[in-house]
Amino acid sequence: MKKKLSQCMQQKMQLIEKIEQISKISVEEWSAFTYQWRQLLQDMCTIAHSQGFRSHKEECFFYENQFAEVHYYYLYCREMALFHSSLPSLPNERNVYIDQKLQHFKQYRLQWFEQFTAFCATRLQTDYTEIKACVLAKDSHEDWPFFDPQYPAYNGAYFSALQLIIQQLEHEIFYGVTQPKPLDLKWKRPKTDLCLLVYAVCYCNGEPQERDNLIKWADAFGALFGIEISKNFFQMLHAFKKRKNITPNLVTAMYQFIKDKMDDDVK
Repeated sequence: MKKKLSQCMQQKMQLIEKIEQISKISVEEWSAFTYQWRQLLQDMCTIAHSQGFRSHKEECFFYENQFAEVHYYYLYCREMALFHSSLPSLPNERNVYIDQKLQHFKQYRLQWFEQFTAFCATRLQTDYTEIKACVLAKDSHEDWPFFDPQYPAYNGAYFSALQLIIQQLEHEIFYGVTQPKPLDLKWKRPKTDLCLLVYAVCYCNGEPQERDNLIKWADAFGALFGIEISKNFFQMLHAFKKRKNITPNLVTAMYQFIKDKMDDDVK
C-alpha cells in the first residue's frame, strides 16, 4: 500500500512538471495528459478501496490533498483537451470560440459564487469523510463529471480545476491577440527536404539531438511554412537514409548555391 501510494505521488509530480514546462500544449498533448491523469485517478481509487492507511492523519491527507489534486488536474486536462479538439483554425473564429468558452466557465463561477468565494478566501477543504464516502461509493471506471451537484464533496476539486481552466483560456485569448500574423511563405520542395534542413540546422547549431528537441525544431519550421512535418519527421529521415540512389536534395543544392553563386548575388 505504501509503495503504491508513493509511486502515485511520484507520477503526480512528474505530470505536473511536464504540464508546467510546456509553454504551448497541443491537443494531442492535452489528450495524453487526460489519459494519464485518468489512469492515476483510477489507481487512487484502488488505494482508497484497499483501506490500508497507517493512520487517521494519512487517510485524511490522502482524501483532502492527494486525491483532490489528482481529481482536479484530470478535470482540467480533460476540459482543455475537449476545448482544443474543437478549436477553429481561422483567427477570428478562434477568438470568438475561446471567448464563448471562457464565458461558459465564468458562468460556473457566477453560479457558485458564494461557495467559490469562500473556497478562494479560506481554502477550506470539505470534510475528508464526505470525499471518502463519494469515492468508495463510485466505480473507478465511471466518468467524473465536471460540477456535478450530486457530489458537493468534490467542490474543492471543481473550483481548483475551474481556476486553472479560466487562467488557461485567458492565456489563450492573450496569445491569440498578440500572436503575429503568419507569414505567407510557401514550401515548394518535398517534405523530406524540409526535414533534412531541420536536421542539419539543428545539428550545426549545436542543439541536443534528442527526439523531443528535434520535434520542437520541426514544429517551428513547419509553422513558418504552414506545413506539417513533425508527425512523420523520423519516418521521413529513415526513408531517406534507406534510399539506394540518393537524388540531389535541398542541402546539396544550398551548398552548390553558396559555393557557385554567392559572389554574384551578394554584392
